[in-house]
Amino acid sequence: MARYAPWLYAAIGLAMLWAARAYWRAEQAVRQSQYGLQRERAAEARALALSLLLIAVSGLGLVILFSQAITPGLAALRFNTPTPALVLVTTVPTATPAVSILLPGQPSPTPSGSATPAPTITPVPPAGSGCRVASATISSPIAGAVISGQVDVRGSANIPDFAFYVLEISTVGDNWLNLYTDDKPVQDGLLGRWNASLYPPGEYAFRMIVYDARGAFPEPCTIPITIGGLP
Repeated sequence: MARYAPWLYAAIGLAMLWAARAYWRAEQAVRQSQYGLQRERAAEARALALSLLLIAVSGLGLVILFSQAITPGLAALRFNTPTPALVLVTTVPTATPAVSILLPGQPSPTPSGSATPAPTITPVPPAGSGCRVASATISSPIAGAVISGQVDVRGSANIPDFAFYVLEISTVGDNWLNLYTDDKPVQDGLLGRWNASLYPPGEYAFRMIVYDARGAFPEPCTIPITIGGLP
């Protein structure tokens, strides 16, 4: 819908101008008519022009409703692709190990000494991962940044056959939480804004996933961040 919205706006705008002009001319004809038949026809033309103007205004409202409210929701529902977990599994000959994410600065778990294998920890690289695709990358905040308050996320989300992108945050052992979703492509601009003060201070993983129309996506751009105290 967003692709055709400018053309629809232009067409509806022209229709509104034409209907308004026809209404004005019919109104003038009604006022200037000296005979009853002329006045009656002019009144009919005025009513028709007013009806067309109301239809054009209603069409404009529907286009705005679909492009601003309904279409983004449909785009998010259309692609029910599972969110990939940023986890690597290391095979242990005796048993399947537990897998978790370790952010920079967190201590590694101490083996208990029992027969149960110790969990395998996959740290988030300090410089981030998956951010080398120029059309699906985060340029701000940078990896390892300490943030607080309102956070502007900048970068690019403009892969071929673009559909939509999501911004997500996670702590160790928790599921990814969706912070922002948009179906408009971005090139070296503002991707979204979120409030870091809503989350406890600490270390987090932050990422962006850019989907195409088939529901596929390149490797998510993932960076470690730290939420500090009040700005």
